[in-house]
Amino acid sequence: MGGILSCIVSESICCIGSSALSCCCKCFASSISTRIGYALMFLATSLLSLAALSRNVEIQINKFLDIPECLDCVGILSVYRICAASCLLHLLLSLLMVGVESSQDSRSKLQNGYWAVKIVLWCAFLGGSMYMPNGIFIGIGKYLFMPGAFLFILVQVVVTALILGHITDRFCL
Repeated sequence: MGGILSCIVSESICCIGSSALSCCCKCFASSISTRIGYALMFLATSLLSLAALSRNVEIQINKFLDIPECLDCVGILSVYRICAASCLLHLLLSLLMVGVESSQDSRSKLQNGYWAVKIVLWCAFLGGSMYMPNGIFIGIGKYLFMPGAFLFILVQVVVTALILGHITDRFCL
């Protein structure tokens, strides 16, 4: 029994350090497992945002938490809050990675590892964003989120057009 417990504890602790995701993704290289980890984080953000838009979630929150009206927990403002927490985490990580030129740098371990710290930090940002006033997110949404979403979609259209151009150039001509 002690051997099983120590194995579970050691496998759980490996998710805190720089070898995170190696316990789940041993067959992949570190950079691929990092991409899988970030993809799962973006999937969690998307699913949480989708759930926040659901009317059933508001009913369940009001039923279990006995909150008469939880406007900050559901709706479009909650999606703003969830996405702002994710953006803040990635902005912090990108600022920490400024100047890293190779995977041999000591700070590159922050990019590829320490997943438990990243998830705890993301949850802290998410919880903190739920306590911020609505006016902040309405103002930011009007002047930052909407133009940012427009630029994101514009870049995606250009990238898709370039990919289609390369495919037709290669295979159709």
